Amino acid sequence: GGASGAGGHPEGPATGTRSVGAWAGAPRALLALGLLTGVGEEVLFRGYLLTGLREALVPWAALVVQAALFGVHHASFGPRAVPAKAVHGLLWGALTLGSGSLLPAVAAHTVFQVLVCRRLTRAARPTDTTQVGGSPDDHEYDHDRAQGSAAVRRPPMAR
Repeated sequence: GGASGAGGHPEGPATGTRSVGAWAGAPRALLALGLLTGVGEEVLFRGYLLTGLREALVPWAALVVQAALFGVHHASFGPRAVPAKAVHGLLWGALTLGSGSLLPAVAAHTVFQVLVCRRLTRAARPTDTTQVGGSPDDHEYDHDRAQGSAAVRRPPMAR
């Protein structure tokens, strides 16, 4: 429960949707959330977990294990999010291993997260009230598609 789910995103049903109506009027807060999430997840998964796993495993195995755990960490976004986030974990982990520094992964993840949060903000703008039925607060954003489009789900009667 509470105001934010795994990864600091506004909670919604377990189907992977997140209500963004409450965030539409606070784009700076949403962008700050993206910044903090990107930095925090990199410190945890690549800075702490990947570094610790490298002491026990060969580098490629440590990379795969931390990526899988990163994917599972995002399971509340829906089943399609797990493999997608695991791929992100592989990419950001490879940046960390290849550079010998956490900073490139922090930068890449933070930029990605801020762009996703900007897309969330734009998807939830009040102009969505032109759709049949409901208010901006009734519309839910499909987080599984956040990386590809800013699709907003319409209430069932509007389809």
